[in-house]
This record gives sequence, structure tokens and C-alpha cells, in this order.
Amino acid sequence: MSSNKTFSLLILFSLLLLLIFDSAALTALKSCPSDCGAIEILYPFGIGKGCYLEKWYEINCTSVSGKLVPFLSVVSKEVVKISLPGEFSWGSAPLSYGSVRIKKPDNFPRMLKSLDHS
Repeated sequence: MSSNKTFSLLILFSLLLLLIFDSAALTALKSCPSDCGAIEILYPFGIGKGCYLEKWYEINCTSVSGKLVPFLSVVSKEVVKISLPGEFSWGSAPLSYGSVRIKKPDNFPRMLKSLDHS
């Protein structure tokens, strides 16, 4: 077998493996919850094992006073919005980064005043 045919078969086999693993990942993600309460949970964030990219993206969906509330597990802070890159724009240019907004603490204004008088 010539080296070109071997190389072509190797590339074809690699692409086939990539498609198999990618479709398995997509199937797993389809079974993941897509929201928690009123907050949409977008990948790479996720709820449950296998639904998030890595531990920094893990969301815990917890019942608080009878409502489901998402928490970013590594910092135990309530998530109020997740946006992905390109979702917002500055003028006509889409932003190239995403963001996670967390709920500010109830004592935030008092914290600012105490910092202001230091």
C-alpha cells in the first residue's frame, strides 16, 4: 500500500472517530437540564455530571423558598445570567467573550461604605 493511501486512511479513520465521540457528547448534552428556575443554563455551564466542561462551569440547581435557583458551585454564588461570546455587541461588533453574572450580596451597599471610609 502506498504511503498516500495509508495517510488518507489514517485521516479518514481519525475523522470517523471524531464524529463518533462528538455525537456521543452531543447525545449526553441533550439529556442535560437547560435551565434552572428562570435562568437558561448554556454550555459550557451545566447541571449534573457530564453536562459541564469542567468543575469551574458546574451549576447546582437548588430549591430556595420553593423556587429553583442556580448556584456556581466553585464559589457558591447565585447565578442571575449566563451569556456566551457573540451574544452581546458593542456598536456593530459582537463581543468576543461571554459572562456570568452573580447576585450581589444583600449587604453590598454597606460593604462599599465601609471601604469608602477606610
